Amino acid sequence: MREFIYYSQNAVTSSKLIKEDLMKSGRLDIACNIIKESFFYSHNVRDDVKLHLIFNGAPDHPKHIEILPHKIEIKSKNHIDISEKDIVDLIVKVLDGYVKRVKKEVLPNFFIEKKSLRDLIEELTQEGKKIFLLDKKGDFIRKIKISENSVFIFGDQDGFPKYELRYLRQQKIKKVSLGSKMYFAIQSLMILQNELDMREM
Repeated sequence: MREFIYYSQNAVTSSKLIKEDLMKSGRLDIACNIIKESFFYSHNVRDDVKLHLIFNGAPDHPKHIEILPHKIEIKSKNHIDISEKDIVDLIVKVLDGYVKRVKKEVLPNFFIEKKSLRDLIEELTQEGKKIFLLDKKGDFIRKIKISENSVFIFGDQDGFPKYELRYLRQQKIKKVSLGSKMYFAIQSLMILQNELDMREM
């Protein structure tokens, strides 16, 4: 099972703040592309991915959205081409389904709760997961061992706040690089997916 954590400092945590221009909604456009790239490829769906989204924007952060595989479905006009609007509509439903102090399954395999990045990492660590942080200064991915219980963390163009980076250092989270160039979040995920595909993981 592939497992990814996408962290966004500014992604809004209420559907009421989602604007038509998703770039003005804490860059929800990036989150939509992350969901699409995590689960979908040409005329098919990945059933071996678990995705965690940490939204840390206004007005009620942090929100943790967990998306599981198993024939995930996002309704679209032709059931093949998944549009940004299709995914935004789904995010709206998940955010609207939030209930205080509960991890709620709003839609099949779509959960939401109030949980921070560090709480999620502590939970995954207790489960025995090996956690990697995508970082240009890390060890080159082709030279490291990746096990079946690996989890990869990455952020958007704003990265992580200093207090989160300090926590990641304290936890001795291993840094892994995708190469000498700095990539956009969605490009990083595509490269990572390809690397895992090549390894047949």
